[in-house]
Amino acid sequence: MENLRQDIRYAVRMLAKNSGITALAVLALALGIGANTAIFSLVNAVLLRPLPGVTDADRLVQFERIQRGRVMYNFGYPDYLDYRDQNQSFAGLAAHCATPVSFTASTTERIRGDLVSGNYFSVLGVKPALGRLLLPEDDITPGAHPVAVLSYDLWQTAFNSDSAAIGDTINLNGHDFTVLGVAAKEFKGTVTGASFDVWVPMAMQPQIIPRMSAGILSDRTAGWISLFGRLKPGILPEQAEAEMRTIASQLEQSYPATNEGRSLSVITGFGLDADDRADLRKFLGLLLGVVGLLLLIACGNVANLLLVRATSRRREIAVRLALGATRARLMRQLLTEGLLLSVLGGALGLLLAPWTADLIVALQQPAYALRGINLSPDLRVLAFTLTVSLLTGIVFGLAPALQSSKPDLVTSLKDGAKPAGRRRPRLQKLLVIAQVSLSLVLLIGAGLAVRTMQKVLATDRGFETENLLLMSLDLSIQGYTAPRGKELYDQLIKRLEAVPGIQSASLAKTVPPNDWSDRVSIFYEGQAPPQEALRGRDDLGLRVDANIIAPHYFRTLGIPLLQGREFTDQNKEGTPDVAIISERLAQKLWPGASAIGRRIAIPLYSGPARPAVEIIGVAKDTKYRSLMTEAPLLLYLPESQNYDGRATVVVRTSTDATAFVSAIRDEVNALDKNLPLFAVKTMSDQIASTLWQQRMAAGLIGIFGLLALILAAVGLYGVIAHSVAQRTQEIGIRMALGATSTDVLKLIVKEGLALAITGLVVGVAAAFACTRLMSSVLYGVSATDITTFIVASALLAIVTLAASYIPARRAAKVDPMVALKYE
Repeated sequence: MENLRQDIRYAVRMLAKNSGITALAVLALALGIGANTAIFSLVNAVLLRPLPGVTDADRLVQFERIQRGRVMYNFGYPDYLDYRDQNQSFAGLAAHCATPVSFTASTTERIRGDLVSGNYFSVLGVKPALGRLLLPEDDITPGAHPVAVLSYDLWQTAFNSDSAAIGDTINLNGHDFTVLGVAAKEFKGTVTGASFDVWVPMAMQPQIIPRMSAGILSDRTAGWISLFGRLKPGILPEQAEAEMRTIASQLEQSYPATNEGRSLSVITGFGLDADDRADLRKFLGLLLGVVGLLLLIACGNVANLLLVRATSRRREIAVRLALGATRARLMRQLLTEGLLLSVLGGALGLLLAPWTADLIVALQQPAYALRGINLSPDLRVLAFTLTVSLLTGIVFGLAPALQSSKPDLVTSLKDGAKPAGRRRPRLQKLLVIAQVSLSLVLLIGAGLAVRTMQKVLATDRGFETENLLLMSLDLSIQGYTAPRGKELYDQLIKRLEAVPGIQSASLAKTVPPNDWSDRVSIFYEGQAPPQEALRGRDDLGLRVDANIIAPHYFRTLGIPLLQGREFTDQNKEGTPDVAIISERLAQKLWPGASAIGRRIAIPLYSGPARPAVEIIGVAKDTKYRSLMTEAPLLLYLPESQNYDGRATVVVRTSTDATAFVSAIRDEVNALDKNLPLFAVKTMSDQIASTLWQQRMAAGLIGIFGLLALILAAVGLYGVIAHSVAQRTQEIGIRMALGATSTDVLKLIVKEGLALAITGLVVGVAAAFACTRLMSSVLYGVSATDITTFIVASALLAIVTLAASYIPARRAAKVDPMVALKYE
């Protein structure tokens, strides 16, 4: 222990003595370690950290419904009751359904609610901050228990943290609910990154989600709730899944009309569904790989710095060896210095990491898992940073320690002995080659990400994007009946189109690009199966995307109609049902023939049978779900014949669309001052939010690639400059014997280019292998795109040429007389 303290004290003195090299090394390491810590903080917050306020989250699992081999996620309420009551593997099985809720106090606002089973909080192990939480007896009779639990945040804002809130009433969707209690401050809900405001018993579904069909609580065919459970001690997820599948088979036998082909899967990793978790794991894994390469480049840079510094310490090390110090003792001392450098770099990197992680999360993105997450470092993040710092210290410190601890004693002890000149350590060359090759991999990755963005933004979307403003409203939670809602829609469109500067206005259930579109099954007229055969099935007929729109929609979005006409005010309820279809769907249904006047069946799962729908128009294909996928088979239905109560207002303006937000709000308030607008954004914002992974990849990999380029250039410059310093006398002799400045310049530049070209060759080979990992965020460009490889290689070659030229130019200006006297 005393020897360790001596090593540390000596290391501190040596690092302080060489403050310039120390500062450069610490900064390089801080960039590498800080970037790794920032990305790991995201991984930790999204994939590793348990949901706050939940007891023993590792015992919680969630379920996915499997329907004829396809993952359908949600369950029907009667199936939930059977799974809950018949299983022996779970201490509790709970259900919930997230939904927006209208909350009226002095004004009306839209808050985030969760419809939950009575055992929801007990299964989670959540404690109340005030009052009590929901109990099973609160969730028995539909509509009989209008009670609610508030989030800690809503309690603070709506009741000013007043304990008298317990027993008070709040107004949700126009109905009074009694406040039972307040959830623990840290509990935000069961979805990673999402914060809920209020929890209401599942039995209150008719009041909280009135748009759903009547009797949905007794309908096995409707999949609308999510399930999760707490495993009993000693029960493995595989055992629980086997038992639950057995129960599913029994339900299939008991209810063949609704449960045929239905099963389930047990999913570990509570808080995200399996697809979201896999998607984020892949994306964050890509970012971890990128920052890992950056750290390796920083390690190579620091290792070269230490090798350069070791040159000036040859005599010191030789003296210590001559006085009896063992090589192992010297290596320990040198490794201690390296580890101290890495710890300093890690400490600085830990300070930079939260800022970097916050900056990443601040990027506009719709991934709820990255919103509102806790990025504060915990023990896991601190342990990661410490481990990376120590491993980094060993990685960059071991080779220089081995190299420096075996000097030529006779040469090094001679007073004024010069370094070995051209026999410069091969290790420095290898480090430079590694830095250049790794930098090229990052630059090519950044180039592919940028090229993807160019391709996506240049693709034909099928609609216009300039001067478009979007904002959503939800009449379904405001107590509007269908006639009142349709009347408000009609008046709103007329008022908006009368506003100076607004060229056109319309409404739509969803506006592209949007991945939350409805899906329906369609059939040729007369070929639709009976309603009872459709219930619980989504594998019959032709599955298409469906959108509900108002008149002027195509004009507002600039979507050309290729045949027929747009919807008008005449297409009302009571008139023949009509539809407009996309070009691809028209070709799919009637290849080579006109679709106008044809009829299709769009059967409903319940209620009166709907007559066949006449096609009155064919619209140009649009990139509907995503700009990175092909245009879907798309069906448009008129809002006046298919009222939903949820809509996005679409407005085309003559100038900057954001300038009209206030005027649009005024028109809405004039019709209903208690109707909140939400999700206000331009079409450019909408597009940007759908490309968040590609934008983030291009931005982050680009930044890290630039840092890698700088580090590689600095590393090459340092090696060449050190070489020039070692060969000063040699250069003087060459010039005294007749070599010109140009000859010296070529000699040094050639040496640098040799290292750079070798690194480029290795880097291209590595990039061919590594860039395939980016396939999930690429579009319109191959992972081995030749143009990107050439441009990135040329850029790196130019930078490395400049890094070699600067010390070469300095060498070319050496005075031969001064060089010959150089010691």
